[in-house]
Amino acid sequence: MNNTSPAEDVIEMMEEVIESGGGGDGETGGGGEGGEGETGGEGGENEGVAMMEEVVETGGGGEGGDEERSNGLRLPISRVKKIMKADPDLNLTSQDAVYVLTKATELFVESLVQEAYQFTCQARKKTMSRRDIDNCIEAIEALAFLDGALE
Repeated sequence: MNNTSPAEDVIEMMEEVIESGGGGDGETGGGGEGGEGETGGEGGENEGVAMMEEVVETGGGGEGGDEERSNGLRLPISRVKKIMKADPDLNLTSQDAVYVLTKATELFVESLVQEAYQFTCQARKKTMSRRDIDNCIEAIEALAFLDGALE
């Protein structure tokens, strides 16, 4: 990582997870299918929600590794630790703290993606776009702190 802030590093990691179809570290593949703006044929929103739940449960939407590591995490703990160490006010971190923060990041990204997917379904698209995430951030007050962070 270059001269980026820890927040920018987390955002970059979130974007990699979203691009890979959920929970991965961006280095192992993954991905979904279809192109942006495709419309769903039959099945409607309920089918889309079921598909999203399957993606969340299995940890990804395509071929390639989204495997959980032996520690039960999908994100690379070393990368989270590196981001944490970028904070000059942080001297020491315990392995437990790094693990908990990594797990919390996974849960946050999963929640954000699930919420944004609702906007994808409303637009009758198969592929989540950046606009869906932006709409989600604008619509949900608890996510207001992310406003402008992805720019």
